Amino acid sequence: MEVSEPVAPLADGQDRLLVQEVLGSKSFERTTSLRRLLEYLWVHRSEEINEYAIATEALSRASDFDSKIDATVRVQIGRLRRNLYRFYSEEGPHHVWRLTIPVGSHELRFVPASEAELQTASFIDTSASLAPSVTPLVESPRPWISAPIGYVLLACVLVCTALLAADLLRRTSNSPSAERMDTPQFWKTFLNNGKSTRFVLPAPIFFSVQATPGHTVMLRDIFVNSPSEWNRSQVLTEVFGKTENPKIWQGYTVASDTFASLQLARFLDRYGVHTSFSSSADPPREILDHENIIAFGTSSSLASFQADVDRLSFRLAPHEVKVTDLLSPADHPQEFLATHEGTDRDIVPGIVAVLPHGDAGGRIMLVQGAQTRAIISYLTSEEGMKEMGQALAGMKTPYFEAVLLSEVNRGAPLQSRLGTVRAFVERSPETMAKLLQVKQNIK
Repeated sequence: MEVSEPVAPLADGQDRLLVQEVLGSKSFERTTSLRRLLEYLWVHRSEEINEYAIATEALSRASDFDSKIDATVRVQIGRLRRNLYRFYSEEGPHHVWRLTIPVGSHELRFVPASEAELQTASFIDTSASLAPSVTPLVESPRPWISAPIGYVLLACVLVCTALLAADLLRRTSNSPSAERMDTPQFWKTFLNNGKSTRFVLPAPIFFSVQATPGHTVMLRDIFVNSPSEWNRSQVLTEVFGKTENPKIWQGYTVASDTFASLQLARFLDRYGVHTSFSSSADPPREILDHENIIAFGTSSSLASFQADVDRLSFRLAPHEVKVTDLLSPADHPQEFLATHEGTDRDIVPGIVAVLPHGDAGGRIMLVQGAQTRAIISYLTSEEGMKEMGQALAGMKTPYFEAVLLSEVNRGAPLQSRLGTVRAFVERSPETMAKLLQVKQNIK
C-alpha cells in the first residue's frame, strides 16, 4: 500500500503569500470580480458569513438582495472554485498546500494537495470541454451596411439551403428507428407545458436604392426596425430624401441566429421535440401567443419582441457592447462588458431569459446577443446545462433571466460561462422605465 508523505505545515505568513500568488496569476488577471471575491473570503475566513454579506459586500449587490431568487453568489462561488482548479492545474501544480472552497460552503481554506484533488473531483469533470468545437461564423453586421443585391440574394439562398437541411435532419430523426433519449432537465423545464415550440429569427429591414442602371444597393440602419421609421435615420434620409418612400426588403436572417437555431433544432430532435421556424416578418404576434417561442436577436433586431425585452432587468446595450443590471445600485451599476482579448479573440456578453408568454400558458425564451450561436452552444453542452441547473436549483419558478459571457475567435464560439442569474419577477412597465432612466442618467 502506498503511503503519502506528510506535508510540512504552513509557516507564519506563508498563507498570505500564497493567496497573493493566486490573485496575481494569469488565471485571475482578467476576472476582477473573482479576485475581489477571493480576497473577501480570505479576509473573513475565520468568520461566519452568509450569501447576503458576500453579495452586498464583495459583489456590489443592492441591499434588497434575496438569495432565494438571485443565484449570483452561488454562481460566482462556483466560478471561483473552477478558477482555483485551473490555477493549480496549469500554474501551480507544485503547490503542496492549496486553496479550496468545499461544495456547499463559502469557507475558504488551505488543505494539502491530495485532499484538494479529492474535493475538486466532486465538481470538476476534466474530460468535458465547456463547449463543442465549431466552425467560424460570418461576422456580425456593422451599424449600417450597403452591399450589392447579388450578395444579399446569395445569403438568402444559403439560409434557405440551411433550413432545408434542418428539415431533412428532423425527418431523419422522426423515423421509427431513431433512438429517443430523456430530455435534459434544463430544456424539459421550458418545454413541459404541452405547447408546440417555434423558433423566430429576426429579419432585419433593408431599404433598396438603384445606384446606377442595373446596380441596386441595399441599406440597413440597425436603429430602424419599422418600415415607417426610415425617415428618422440621418443616413437613410441623406440617400432617399425626406419624402421619397424607399422600397423595403426583409428577405434574410442573420447568420449567427440562423446557425444557432439550426444547432438547437438538431439538439432537440434527439429527444423527439418537434420545432418549427418563422422569421419576425412572418406571423402576427397573436398567433405566436399560443406556442412556446424561442426568439433570437440583438438589442435592435429583436424589435418585434421589444415588449418582452422591456420586461427584463438585464439590458443589452446598442452594438452589444455591454449588459447592464438595472437592479444594481445607482452609484455602482453592475455591467458586463464586451472585451477584446487579442487579435482575433473577444469576450461578448449575452442574455438568455425565460418569461411567461401570452394568455394561453405559453413561454418565451429570449436569446439575445451578437453571438447567439455561442449561447446555444453553451445551453446544449453538458457543462452548460449542468451549470445552469445548479444555478437555478431552489428557484420556485421556471422563469429566470441570466447573463452569459462567451469567448469567440473571429465569431466562432470557444467557450461560455454564466455571469449571473436571477429569478424573473414581473414588474410594471412604469417601474422598468424608471429603472432604465436612472441608469441612462448616470454619467
